[in-house]
Amino acid sequence: MKNEDKKVKDLMKVELDGIDRVYLPHMLPEKGGFLDMITYKEIKDMVDFKSDEFADYGIAQNPLNGTLSWDLQKIKTEKEFSFNDHQVRFIKEALKKLDDRKEITKATISTYVKLKEM
Repeated sequence: MKNEDKKVKDLMKVELDGIDRVYLPHMLPEKGGFLDMITYKEIKDMVDFKSDEFADYGIAQNPLNGTLSWDLQKIKTEKEFSFNDHQVRFIKEALKKLDDRKEITKATISTYVKLKEM
């Protein structure tokens, strides 16, 4: 088996909508060791909205206070993301800690379930 085939095989795929993409980085640890923070950055960079997606999701920034708003129907559009084994372990460890501390909320439960099932 070629290395490229193995890399593709090791990736876990998940469909995330815009809300999941907003919540995921906030569900991960805010601090940690160097490798943890590199993994955090990889995940955040992957799920962050790219400038060309703003129109697709109806995202607009309020020029007065900098807050974002979005189209409630368009934000439900899902996009597939692929995470490597290390990223999946990092996400699952973060989810376990949230559960242990009883910090899963009504707002994050749907995202939690999607990620837990990876």
